[in-house]
Amino acid sequence: MVNSVIELAKDTARIDDEKHLVEAEKILLDYLKEHKDDSDSWLLLARIEWNSPLEDPDRILEYLDSIFTRDPTHPYALLFLAQTYHTFLGGINDDIFTQLCHICSPDQEVMAMVEVAKARYFKHRDTIKYQEALECSVKYSRKQQINCSSLGILYCQQGDLKKGRALVKQAVENIKAVDAKWDEVSIEYWFNYYYKGTEISQWMYDDLLKLLEQASGSI
Repeated sequence: MVNSVIELAKDTARIDDEKHLVEAEKILLDYLKEHKDDSDSWLLLARIEWNSPLEDPDRILEYLDSIFTRDPTHPYALLFLAQTYHTFLGGINDDIFTQLCHICSPDQEVMAMVEVAKARYFKHRDTIKYQEALECSVKYSRKQQINCSSLGILYCQQGDLKKGRALVKQAVENIKAVDAKWDEVSIEYWFNYYYKGTEISQWMYDDLLKLLEQASGSI
């Protein structure tokens, strides 16, 4: 019964218009009245709200708060929170950064994403810590694109072309899908798009190649 309700909400959201996205949220909210501890469904709600034309950051934060009342260090919810601030609310602030610092996960891929979020916080605040966060992310995982490309470009700009070009090539190799269909409900796809950078749109891929070529020469 539970799985059927969740799948109904997902199928409804994938019709991808405002009416059906709102209907999918209603299905989940009705379900969550009796299953308030279901963090995955609260996160799914936030994921659906992320879609255009909804994109209401206040509502996203409200759904995430329902997770934090039970698990204040939920890694995926905190990463979603950080990206919400980064995309809609003017950037990751001090409070969000502090929360990111409390994430501890045995999953190296998760920790690599956490360091990417920290790097976004530091980018226009502290260039040394920005670099350190990217280096830490790459130590956790060399399978992601955003961390490798960002650090590779930085190394090239600093004149360390050997290390920079190696990371640039690794970043491009890490891309799994270009111009894949946007998935309105997949949490995995969302993290691949916004944090790992392993599934990206065609225009983002083209811009990335131009940026990487400018920074490191031919790849």
